[in-house]
Amino acid sequence: TRALGGAVSAFSRGAIPVRSRVGSACLALALVLLVIALFPAARAQERQGGFDAAERDRLVAGLLVTRPHVPDARDPWLGGVSFQVIDRSAEEVWRALLDLEAYASMLPGTEQTRDDGLEGGARVLFVRQSQMGIAAQYSLRLRHDRVQRRVEFETDRDRPHDIEDARGFLEIQPYRRTRTLVTWGIRAVLGMGAIEPMVRGLVEPWLLRVPTTMKQYLEGRARERYRE
Repeated sequence: TRALGGAVSAFSRGAIPVRSRVGSACLALALVLLVIALFPAARAQERQGGFDAAERDRLVAGLLVTRPHVPDARDPWLGGVSFQVIDRSAEEVWRALLDLEAYASMLPGTEQTRDDGLEGGARVLFVRQSQMGIAAQYSLRLRHDRVQRRVEFETDRDRPHDIEDARGFLEIQPYRRTRTLVTWGIRAVLGMGAIEPMVRGLVEPWLLRVPTTMKQYLEGRARERYRE
C-alpha cells in the first residue's frame, strides 16, 4: 500500500556511512537488538486492504507477518517492515515501551540494558547482547511520541558501538478492541564486503522479529505487569 511503501522507502533515503571491520561480521547478529521506532497507519492498512488474505490470517492467529527489503547494488541495507498482533491492550503495550528496563526482555538476545538518561531530546539506551556466544554492545537514541504511540530509534554513533549503524521505528495501534497491532521497521547497513553474503542469511531473519519477542514477553511473564 501507499502508506507502507512510504514507510519502507523512508529508510532508503540517504546513505548511512559504515565503518567496515572484519571482526564486526559476527557482531552483526546483534542488530536484532536494535529496537524500535515506527511509521503510522498499521490498523488503517488492514481497513484499506493493505494485508492480503494470508497475511490477515497470520495476524488473527498471532503470527508474524514480514515484508523484508530486497537489497541491491544501490540499496544494500537489510531490514524491512513486520507486523504482529499482541494479546494485550494498546495502553498496556505502550506502558511497556516507556519502561526502559523492559527492553532487556523485549529485544532478542539481550543481556543488559541501561538507561543513560536524556540527551538532545532523546533517551539514550545502552544495550549489550550475546548471541551464539558472540557479545556486542552499543547505544540507541530513542524518541517516544506519546500521542502517536510511536518510538523512533537510531544508533548513537558518538558512543562506542559494535553495531555500525541502524535506524527504525515501532508503532502500536488498537486491534479488534482488546489486542494491539505492532508495526516494526528497521534498516541497517552492514558494510562487510566479501563476507557479507554469509552474514546476511543469519541476520535477516532476526531483524524483523522484534514484535515476536515483545509478544512472548508481554503475553508471558509480564502479562500482569502493565495492567490498567
